[in-house]
This record gives sequence, C-alpha cells and structure tokens, in this order.
Amino acid sequence: MSIYLLTDERPASELRKLLEPLLQKGLKWIQLRNKRADPQEIYDTALALKPLIERYEAKLIINDHLDVAYDLKLGVHLGMDDGDPVYARKILGKDAIVGITIHNYIEIAHQYADIATYVGVGPIFHTTTKKDAKEVIHPTGLEKVIQKSPLPVVAIGGIDQHNIQSVARIGPRHIALCSAICAASDPVEKWRQLCALIEE
Repeated sequence: MSIYLLTDERPASELRKLLEPLLQKGLKWIQLRNKRADPQEIYDTALALKPLIERYEAKLIINDHLDVAYDLKLGVHLGMDDGDPVYARKILGKDAIVGITIHNYIEIAHQYADIATYVGVGPIFHTTTKKDAKEVIHPTGLEKVIQKSPLPVVAIGGIDQHNIQSVARIGPRHIALCSAICAASDPVEKWRQLCALIEE
C-alpha cells in the first residue's frame, strides 16, 4: 500500500518544489490534475516535471488529457465521463498505465478488467477538492468494492490524517491524497506522518 498524490493547481515551478522532497522520501505515484488548466498548460507542466519524476523511478499520470499522455508517453487517468478506456489502451499501448474512476460501480471494474491498470473508488469521505464528486461511499462501501474488484483499487476522496487508518485497514492498493499533503504547511512532515499511519 502506498500514497498516490494528486497535484493541486500550482504552476510547474511550484509543483517541482513540492514534489522533489517527496520523491526523495519515496513518493512513487503522481497524478497531474488541474481542472482549470488548458491542454497546453497541462502539456507544458508535464513536460517540465517528467525528467524529475523519472529520475526517481516514479510514475506520472495525466488526468483526463489523453492527448498529452500520448504525446509524452505517460499514463492517463480517466473519469467516468472523460474518455474511453479501450481507446486509451489502444493508443497508449499495452504497458501504459490506464486508470479509471468507477465510484463504487463494480460492474465497470469487471467491464474493463482486461483494459485498465487500476480503478479509482470514492469519494470515501466528503471532499471539497473535487466539485462534482459523487455520493460518499464510506469505508464500508470501499470494502465491498475491494472484495469484488478484479483490478487494484485506489481509494480517493476526503482522506486525511484523521481517517486514513480506517481506509488503510481495508487494504486498497493505493490511497489517493491531494489537500492533505498539498495544503499542509510542511508537506514533507505531513507525508512522513501519513506514511507512518498507514504502516501501523
């Protein structure tokens, strides 16, 4: 189990300052997510961050923008209404990461069991990071999905230091965090605390 970091909307230069010390501490999964940015800004940011992230043998995944993922040979994460996983797999190739959001619809995980790399499940708790988030499913809903999913599960939504252990005990492959780290006054120290909590 590990932390999967979703970026906030800060510019590339600030993201680099955020990410490098976390990569040094062991961060391996990063999703570039900025709903306000246009495709060119996403491309430029990903291009700037890619060498740094690859130096630490970590994964950079592009949220929604399949064209950017294709151009830069990166993985992609697609929301439920943000693209066709079959087409994404076709153009990115068999080895690329293709993540898909399923909320708690286990039938979607089965539908794309031979296509996707993992499924994003949530929101587990109430979240203000994603404005169009679906209904909260709570840890009990997460547990039901994990029991039935043919794909690794990434738990997402409203997870922080106060509730991360209740999620970790259920056993998702990754726990996705954004504001819990990005909004912290000391992101590296917060990373250390959160990692310690999921290892207890």
